Amino acid sequence: MKRFLPIFTLLICVLCFGSCDSIFGNKYFPLQGNAETTPEENQETYGGREVRSFYAYNFTEPNADSAKNFYTLEAVHLAENNSCIVYGERSAGISLAAAARIAEEFQKNILNKISGIFGPVGIMPGNKQKFVLFLLDIQDGAEDAQTPYIAGYFDYHDLLGRNSYPYSNELGMIYLDVKPGIPESGEFYATIAHELQHNINFIASVDYRRAEDNSIYLMDTWVDEGLSSAAEDIYLGRRLSARIDHFNQDPYGTIAQGNNFYVWDNHGENQAGIILDEYATVYLFFQWLRIHAANGTGIYKDIISSRIIPITGNPSEFTGYGAVTRAVKNRFTLPPSRGGSQNEWGQWEVVLREWLLANYLNLAAGEPSPTLGYKGEINTKTREIAAPLIQLAPGEGVFSIISSQFALREDQADKNIGYAGISGDGTIHMGYSSGKTQVFTGNRLLAYNKNQDNALYKYKIENNQYVLDPQGNRIVEEDNSLFGTGYLTGVGSAGGGNRQIYKTPQPFVIDAGDFLRNRKAPDRLGINYGKQ
Repeated sequence: MKRFLPIFTLLICVLCFGSCDSIFGNKYFPLQGNAETTPEENQETYGGREVRSFYAYNFTEPNADSAKNFYTLEAVHLAENNSCIVYGERSAGISLAAAARIAEEFQKNILNKISGIFGPVGIMPGNKQKFVLFLLDIQDGAEDAQTPYIAGYFDYHDLLGRNSYPYSNELGMIYLDVKPGIPESGEFYATIAHELQHNINFIASVDYRRAEDNSIYLMDTWVDEGLSSAAEDIYLGRRLSARIDHFNQDPYGTIAQGNNFYVWDNHGENQAGIILDEYATVYLFFQWLRIHAANGTGIYKDIISSRIIPITGNPSEFTGYGAVTRAVKNRFTLPPSRGGSQNEWGQWEVVLREWLLANYLNLAAGEPSPTLGYKGEINTKTREIAAPLIQLAPGEGVFSIISSQFALREDQADKNIGYAGISGDGTIHMGYSSGKTQVFTGNRLLAYNKNQDNALYKYKIENNQYVLDPQGNRIVEEDNSLFGTGYLTGVGSAGGGNRQIYKTPQPFVIDAGDFLRNRKAPDRLGINYGKQ
């Protein structure tokens, strides 16, 4: 069985609160770098060490995101320094020496790296204004490290006062698994980096994406997860080979069929494990951004600090694709491959097309159109498919083989689908008109869904009100208008045949939200995507 290490964040995309101060009790405190406070011990109980109660989440209960899933447990103050406090569940068996090393690693090598690139960490007024690392046996039903288990999670509710959310721990904190998780391992520390970005991202939304009515717009799932995958990469100082290997092996054949991050877990009902496609592709996309941005990892700060802008109904203009395209337009120094203008980087269709082509062509640094690759840092492989046509969700793209040209009739055109011909030397052909036919030349063809709206599932609304089922729940429906039909040649790779069974060479970290999340829950909630 593949080993997943899900990482959890309880997130919905739009939150409504009173004022910024009431969101965090009195006020949240941004923590960046080493906080200059003096550590002191609370010598109340447990051999002179403080014991306090925490709320935690039981993932084995069927009531996902319900208050019934929360339980209380006692934890002991194990270690503390200028930046953090480490608490451990009583039965976790964490030694004081191990806790001290974890606190030191957080202060010296994690906090500064991650907050320096992404922004300030959110904490609460209590606990001496320090971040809390809570070590516990997360209740996920895992018996050993060979079964799926939750490595850690961040819950933004802990940054709310109890008057706003009764199960808040009123701390800036993350939860870290110690059974079967292994404290002090590389995976353990990468989990801290991953979850710390989720905390920072939430605080950035409070700072930059709070509307006049105090609605807070959180970043699209794919952007938040892409930045957290980048945080793992930054902390470890190396590429995440498991994600690259998953992309290249494409064990389910679903990446070749177009599945990627843009509509998160769109194919999850078809085959277990396909969610790994999302994590592999979003990791590559955010590495591609870093490699080609003039400011390197600085583009992540550009994205996370995307500000709310006047919108016409799609908050992704500042929480998703729009945050990315503005950053790309400002930070990419070379025009797109077709020889267009620099301004074209401001279009999601262009950014998506160039990244899809980069994975297929994988051109090295110094070659023509170097954005069509990873400058030699990462090697990718994409397989063509043999199909006459295919339904593509927003963001999905597929490749097929053509002899010299592909003619698309007027009656086959779909407003959501774009095409590009590819020559063997990497030249991109955007097509020309011949009567009522669009002709694309080359020996390969890319067909992709350029629709920038990725909210496939939306609440059903009639007469400006939610439509409810007999139990009083909002009814969700799929917006089929966002799909598109791509016409292909029906010719795939020679000798493609059956693919070899893929074995993950190392643990593959995913978000625990994907343990629980109803995949048909809308990413954006309510009328105008705005109200909860």
